[in-house]
Amino acid sequence: QNFDLRTVIYHHTLDREWFKVNSLSNGVSIHELLYLNPDTGMGEATLATLKGEVNSDETSAFIVKGTNDRQLKNYGIQTVGHWRLDTDAFSNELEFGFRWHKDEVFRLHTQSPWQMTEGVLSETPDPLETTLDSHTDATAVALHLHNHLTIGRFSILPGIRHERITSRVGPREDGPQDPKTHSIWLPGLGLYVEALDWLTVIAGANKGFSPVSPGSPAETLPETAWNYEAGFRASVSNTRAEVIGFYSDYDNLVGQCTMSSGCSNEELDTQFNGGSAIVRGLEASVGQSVPLSHGMNLLIDGAYAITEARFASDFESGFHQFGAVESGYDLPYVPRHQGSGALTIDHERFMVTARASGRSSMRDIAGIDPEPEANRVEGIMTVDLAAEYRLNDYWAVYANGTNVTGKQTVESWRPFGARPSAPRKWMLGLKAKL
Repeated sequence: QNFDLRTVIYHHTLDREWFKVNSLSNGVSIHELLYLNPDTGMGEATLATLKGEVNSDETSAFIVKGTNDRQLKNYGIQTVGHWRLDTDAFSNELEFGFRWHKDEVFRLHTQSPWQMTEGVLSETPDPLETTLDSHTDATAVALHLHNHLTIGRFSILPGIRHERITSRVGPREDGPQDPKTHSIWLPGLGLYVEALDWLTVIAGANKGFSPVSPGSPAETLPETAWNYEAGFRASVSNTRAEVIGFYSDYDNLVGQCTMSSGCSNEELDTQFNGGSAIVRGLEASVGQSVPLSHGMNLLIDGAYAITEARFASDFESGFHQFGAVESGYDLPYVPRHQGSGALTIDHERFMVTARASGRSSMRDIAGIDPEPEANRVEGIMTVDLAAEYRLNDYWAVYANGTNVTGKQTVESWRPFGARPSAPRKWMLGLKAKL
C-alpha cells in the first residue's frame, strides 16, 4: 500500500490589446461585402473605398476601427491524492481531487471612424466611442473520484466529477453582479482488455458539460452530451495500428459568439442554444518502422478520420452560423474527411520528413447540402517538409517548409469575408542544447 498527496497553488495574468476593423459607417456588412464581391450600387462604391480607389467623403463609407483591451486573471488551488494497493490477485489505484478556481476578465472596447483619402487611411476628429466596458468573473468548485482496477488482462476505470460554477457580469466601475450558478454530476466509465499480447480492446462512456458564459441570454442552457467510444490498438513488431469509433449525443449543443466568428461587441462571448445534435465517426492511424542500411530507419505514419455531425432537432438561433435549423442539417465547419501521412528517414545524425495533410470541404452555415454552391469552404491538401542535421551532442541546424506547394484556398468566411490558408513559408535555424 502507498499514498501520496499533492497540492498546487497557481496564479496567471494576461494583458492583451489589439487594433482592428470593426465595421463601415454606411451600414454595409463587411462580411457580405467581401464574400459577395458586389459589382453594382452601394456595395461596389464601398468596396472601392476599402481598396483606396475612392475617397470616404464621396461614398460616406468611413472605416470604423476599434481597439480591444483585455486583462485576464485566473487563480486557484488544486489538491490531488492517490492511494495504491497491489496484491497477487489485483492492483488498484484510487485518485481523488478538489479544485477551487476563479477567472476574471476586464474588457474595454473602443472605436472611431477613419477616412480613406487618396489611398491613405487617416483618423477623423470624431470622438472615441466606448462599445464595451465589462468585468466578468466565474468561480468554480470541482470534486472528482477516479478508480483504476486491474485484474489480469482486464481493467475497469469508473469515475465521477462534480462541478459547481457561479458566474457574474457587470461594468468595470461597479464590478460583476447578478450571479448565476450551475451544478452538475459527470459520471464516466472506461474499460480495456489485453485480448492478446499484441491486441488491446478499449471502450468508454462519459458525460460532458460546458457551462453558460456570463452575459448569455437568460434562456441559454449549458451544453451537455454523452460521449461513447470503442475500438482497438494493435502493436506487432515494428507495426502499430489503432481504430476508434466515437459517438456523441448532445442534449444541447451551444454556439459561442467570438470576434473570429463575426459577432458584434454586444454579442461577444455570449452563448446560444443549438438544440440536440449527433456527432459520430471513425478515427484510424497506422505506423511502420522499416530498418534501412547505414543506421537509417524509414518511419511511415498515416491517420484518417471520417466525421458526420448533424443537428437532431428543429430550432431558430440567434447565432450567425446556426440560424433557422431543421433536423438533419450538417453542422458548420466540421469536415467530413480529414487525413495526414508522413515519411521520415531517421538517423542518429540527421532526420528528414515529408508530410501531407488535408481535409474535405465544409459548410459556413448549417444546412442540408454538405457541398453547397454558397457559403462553402473548399477542401485543401498541403505538403510540409522538415530536416535536421545534428552537428554534435549540443548543436543542430534545421530547416522547415510549410505549404511548400503554395496551395491557396479559403479557410473561413468569418469574421469578414474570405480568410486565406497559410502561405508558403521557409525557415532555417540553429538549435543548441546546453
